[in-house]
Amino acid sequence: MTKLPILPTMQCDKGCGDCCGPAPATEHEYKKAIHVAKAKKLVLKHQGLTCPFYQEGTCAIYDARPLACRLYGHLKDMQCSRGYNTNISDDAGRKAVLKNGFPTRILHEVLVEFGIVATLDDALTPSAEDMEPRG
Repeated sequence: MTKLPILPTMQCDKGCGDCCGPAPATEHEYKKAIHVAKAKKLVLKHQGLTCPFYQEGTCAIYDARPLACRLYGHLKDMQCSRGYNTNISDDAGRKAVLKNGFPTRILHEVLVEFGIVATLDDALTPSAEDMEPRG
């Protein structure tokens, strides 16, 4: 896998999770997330549209999160809801995606794979908590 450019540091408030929705991932990123989840013995649960890896106010697989999550707050079309953006150029974002590969999965699929829900539609069913702001 090609090494990706280093993104500028961005402030992120513990417990926010506003950007932790359905996360697109490449096959490699998806398998890496599952590997980390198993190694950490994470207990995943259905959280509606919230990513199953968003736990206790933070990302449980932060170091293994997909590029889409890493780019959040760095691209003009993926702005931080709290205004903590440290934007990079769209061209740099496109180059990062081209180096990484295009997403073909979403992390919610892990809920089906781990037998927590029956279908991806079930995994993406919004919960009451999805309708309430976090943080």
